[in-house]
Amino acid sequence: MGKEMYRVKLSHSFEGKPFSQVANVIYECYHCTLFAVEIVDRQGRVRVVMSPAKYEIPSGATYGYLIANDVDEVSKVSRHGWTEQRETEHKDAEKPAAAFNPLKLNVGWEAEDFMSSRAEVEKMKLNFHYAEEPFDLDDAVKDQVEELTGHILLVGSPQSYAFFVETLRRKHVEHKDIVILTTERPTNETWHRIRHFPGVHFIIGNQNLRKDLVRAGIHGVDTAVIISSQSKAERKLRGKAETGRTKREIEIRNELKGGGRLMDSDCIFTYQAIRKHCPTAKIICQLRRAENILFLGTDLGRDNDISVTPYFASGVVFLSAMMDRLIAQCFYNRDLLNILEALISSCKFSKLDFSGDVEPAELGFQSVPRSFEGKTYMQLFKYLISKKSTLPLGLYRRSPLDDVSPQPYVITNPSPDLIISVQDSVFALLSPEAFLQAPLGEIFVVVVEAELPPRRSKASSVSCLVESEGESAQTDSCINTAMPHWNFSCRFSVLDDTGVLEVSVFEEDKLRPDTFLGRVSVGMRALLEHP
Repeated sequence: MGKEMYRVKLSHSFEGKPFSQVANVIYECYHCTLFAVEIVDRQGRVRVVMSPAKYEIPSGATYGYLIANDVDEVSKVSRHGWTEQRETEHKDAEKPAAAFNPLKLNVGWEAEDFMSSRAEVEKMKLNFHYAEEPFDLDDAVKDQVEELTGHILLVGSPQSYAFFVETLRRKHVEHKDIVILTTERPTNETWHRIRHFPGVHFIIGNQNLRKDLVRAGIHGVDTAVIISSQSKAERKLRGKAETGRTKREIEIRNELKGGGRLMDSDCIFTYQAIRKHCPTAKIICQLRRAENILFLGTDLGRDNDISVTPYFASGVVFLSAMMDRLIAQCFYNRDLLNILEALISSCKFSKLDFSGDVEPAELGFQSVPRSFEGKTYMQLFKYLISKKSTLPLGLYRRSPLDDVSPQPYVITNPSPDLIISVQDSVFALLSPEAFLQAPLGEIFVVVVEAELPPRRSKASSVSCLVESEGESAQTDSCINTAMPHWNFSCRFSVLDDTGVLEVSVFEEDKLRPDTFLGRVSVGMRALLEHP
């Protein structure tokens, strides 16, 4: 709680250093997450680029985007490693770039220019699961998909299917079939914008009818997204009520002004139906009235702040009022729209639009490596940013170790000393090389035994810590301190040949801190050359 996004001028001490190194230093020193930077493209336009890992910070005024607790932390980042005198010397060299006008941002696709050039097609094929030959709408509209499993189900009629579908068809996202249950057949214009994406199916039906939900495959669904939208009847009724003078129309108008608790009834019914028939499904439900969250089966009190309830924090519920909050936030933080554009519609530009080594990262979701069970978030952060070119933004906690919530929840920019679990998942900005570059190999380590000088304390024990490129594994404690025998084995992926394998031995004593006894290091290149 309390985290904010800030636009900050980066310190000149970061000039010439790659973005990943700068982000690592900032988090280690100030516990802030630097997740984006402004870069001028080939046409001279300022772009907000998400975590370009290898991009070197240029000289002059460079602005980045931070997740931090307060302005004081941001000020420290801006002054990092720099004296007031040297800051003054560089003042004349600064050339502030013109920022985007948020009111002129266009994050949508225009149907007429979607296939405007061969270059656009090649860009789409590079970044998406994309078929050069378009699919036919008649083939996409199906009578039923009851046998389908592991798919994503969209229930409702959003204003645009394109944003939903294209996000799930990026190459770093696991490919799953998308089933859309809607009351109306999509228009040709709507289909034109998604016709090149494979695995998109439409079921024409009513979400309030169990048979239609079954036709859409709710028994085998992996994730369901339920969109709240006004029906034709509701829109017609609202239009009449706004101008009507009869008693019934006045009653309807008063009900609509009072919020109308039944306006979310379709979403609530669909949520309960999917939960009943597929208890393991992940469900995201949009509600227009915040208090209707009570009908999802929670025992929350009516006076609770909905935005901090477990159902909201765990991502089960999305409130339409959040859009109002974003609009209000944009009044105080105009850069918010630029960030949302970069996160949601980063497909609008790629490395081809920039000079130099600029690889825009993609927002992704991945599991915590097993070797980080019981370790701190700081250790995970340093490993991912330095070895995987992946920038963590936060954690999704399925089974919180702190036991503060009965439901999973999301925490952004966690404390460095937060203990993580393998059941956690990481929201991260993934560099293309993070999911396209395969490991060089794997090493198998066996720690058998050690020969040590006699120890004074008879109550102590000895353990061994094996570390490789940010990952680690530890043996059990052995009470034989002179000739400890572990017979312990572990495996590590080799990401590059510049790493080092380290084996350290520690003496453990309940009455005092652990004592370091010794370490042996072997270069990864030597291990690869002489297996």
